Amino acid sequence: MIAENSKNLVDERTEANNKVKETSKKNYESIQEFRQAVSQAKEKRTKRDEINAKIKKAGSFRTGLLI
Repeated sequence: MIAENSKNLVDERTEANNKVKETSKKNYESIQEFRQAVSQAKEKRTKRDEINAKIKKAGSFRTGLLI
């Protein structure tokens, strides 16, 4: 009886540990996806800022026309 209870407790603990590992893995993957999205947004913002700077520079050579 004691051995059976011990085995059940070990099984429960193993199951709980597996759930924690699975959740941790999902959280890690979500964090990686978020970091990638932030990185892509920064790249887009940098490109947009470069384009805006070129437009502003080109606009300063014109007679007040803005593109």
